Amino acid sequence: MQEGKSFRTIALSALLFLGAAAVQPARSQEPGDIEVVLESNESLRSLAQKHLGDANEWGIILYYNHLKTAEELKTGQQLRIPVQKVSDANRLIAECQESILAANTEGAGILAPLKIEQAVEKLNRAIARRKEADFPAAMATGREALRDAGEALSIAREKRMQSVTAV
Repeated sequence: MQEGKSFRTIALSALLFLGAAAVQPARSQEPGDIEVVLESNESLRSLAQKHLGDANEWGIILYYNHLKTAEELKTGQQLRIPVQKVSDANRLIAECQESILAANTEGAGILAPLKIEQAVEKLNRAIARRKEADFPAAMATGREALRDAGEALSIAREKRMQSVTAV
């Protein structure tokens, strides 16, 4: 009979642990996140301007906090803002844009059209993932876009050299 009590005690403890874990927030604070408490005079736009440098990035805060609409916000609510992730994604996206521009300047649009189109398409997907606060996907897709742009640049330069050599 004593064994039965021990088993029930263990089972009850496990259920209590699982129940406590279920009420925890979906995400804990991650490196580079800041936590703010929404004040009565603040909005997502004002928080985005203050912490992300662009009021139009308010959707990132919404998505990152698993909110569907701004109407779900309440004064006093704690919000996480992924400052470092946004900064890293923005930096990679800018690097992709510069790389695509450099490839096009070297003639990739004509000499490597498929590869440069792939780079642009992946860049657009990376931008969309960033806006949805899916930073791992944004970064992975951004790195793919950067690689494709680099390949387009190499192809364009190689084909330009072949043309010069042929002349």
